[in-house]
Amino acid sequence: MPRNAAAAVTDLHELLSAAKVPGPYVLVGHSFGGLNILLYALNYPRSVAGIVFVDALPPQLRNQMTPSFWKTYSELNAQPLPGLHYKELETMDFSASIDQVQRALAQTTLPATPIVVLAKDRPFHLEGLGMPAGFGEKLDAAWRRAQQQLAASIAHVPLTLVETSHDISFERPDVVIDSIRRVVEAVRSGRKAVTQ
Repeated sequence: MPRNAAAAVTDLHELLSAAKVPGPYVLVGHSFGGLNILLYALNYPRSVAGIVFVDALPPQLRNQMTPSFWKTYSELNAQPLPGLHYKELETMDFSASIDQVQRALAQTTLPATPIVVLAKDRPFHLEGLGMPAGFGEKLDAAWRRAQQQLAASIAHVPLTLVETSHDISFERPDVVIDSIRRVVEAVRSGRKAVTQ
């Protein structure tokens, strides 16, 4: 510990291979999982049929923050959530993972597959985490800009705002399920884009 996106991608690829799960796959990633599926798609483009980003951590986020703000954000995410701590709890290195994704993006592009980008439109829940005054507002603004950049970097994908906080899959599972279904339908019909 801490681990990083490249290690998670290697684990996923080896797991799918060992379990003999045939591809290509529709990948769905929430929060840090978004970095993982993005890197997986860049590393194994022939294995990916479609992608659903669920308020995914955009690789552009760090560029939306000052170095000290990024440091505070990274330290916050290196800590276990309140009430969730055990010896084997996996921690992730956000900076190393973003570096890995940015290096991969500089060398290749995402495969032309159906993609949906879902993003929250309500603030993060940061109560009780002891963050400095104004931290939440700055984070929400940086997150919004980075989500817009993520969607804009994928030519055929609009950003879909969902009336939730960061936990879209808990608050609006219907939106996530519908997005997955639309990506699967696009894959099966041979379309490169998802119909709205």
